[in-house]
Amino acid sequence: MHEARTSGQPEETAQLIETEWSIMQTWRYRFFSPLGDLLDEGETPYWHGEHPYVFKLYPLIDGEVHAFVEDVIDQQRYINRLITMIDFIMGSSAKGVLLFPEDQIPDGMTIEDIADEWTKYNGIILFRPRPGSPMPQQIAVNATQVGAYEMLSLQMRLFEDISGVHGAMQGKAAQSGTPASLYAQQIQYSSTNLLDLFESFKTFREDRDIKIMKTIQQFYSDNRYLNLAGNNYGKEISTYTPEEVRNTEFDLSIAETLSTPALRMASNEFLMELFRSGKISLEMLLQNGAFPFADKLLQAIHQSQAESTQQNTAPQI
Repeated sequence: MHEARTSGQPEETAQLIETEWSIMQTWRYRFFSPLGDLLDEGETPYWHGEHPYVFKLYPLIDGEVHAFVEDVIDQQRYINRLITMIDFIMGSSAKGVLLFPEDQIPDGMTIEDIADEWTKYNGIILFRPRPGSPMPQQIAVNATQVGAYEMLSLQMRLFEDISGVHGAMQGKAAQSGTPASLYAQQIQYSSTNLLDLFESFKTFREDRDIKIMKTIQQFYSDNRYLNLAGNNYGKEISTYTPEEVRNTEFDLSIAETLSTPALRMASNEFLMELFRSGKISLEMLLQNGAFPFADKLLQAIHQSQAESTQQNTAPQI
């Protein structure tokens, strides 16, 4: 307006510039060389205004990330110390030491000859024992029975108790006489102890997949066909159109499936019993069962029914 007045123009004709003060959070990128030179910088090129990375810091306690095995680090150190101690004891203990009296050394042989003959698998040492003199004997000391094995077994049990991961969850064979219900209960308890870890990983997968979907929306700029499994999708759904999906916010959730081989076999057997008893039709059996040929057989049945309907409704000439 000041410029309009100084130039002799009416203030109403002045082109005003409207400004608005605000605080906005943006992501910026910078590329540095190994020497620290700034190569390029700018705001994020993604339409969602974020970075293309996904991080999961678990567990984040007081700003620090602690590993799952941190609680058992002390036990692991003590187990390593015990194994090293047992190995040292076994290596330094007496194994096959020969006590040979000097007065029993045969004539014409030295102690080296006796040691060489003693270590042969078919060695023979001929000597005449003197009455009252001790006979040669070999000493093998079992010096490992100092409680190290008991301490090692204790630390291994503490390892399982602290981590909550017992042998049942690891797939170890149960002891003789262990009921199947108790074995299944141990697996359930171990899964409960690790539930927070599994849920955190599930959340990380959801965040990762959402980030991938947002990146795909910007990456593909042309129409493309998607390979979708099943026959419940039309041509419109199987065609990717960037203009329709770009800048679209969505939610994604990952659910656990119960489609295991054992469950499919049990469900198919249950459906077959219902089919044999006449409770369900063939179409219901194929639609709800997990048969590899169900789709093709259903299409053939529908086509056959459609042809029969056309023949029945055709006018008689």
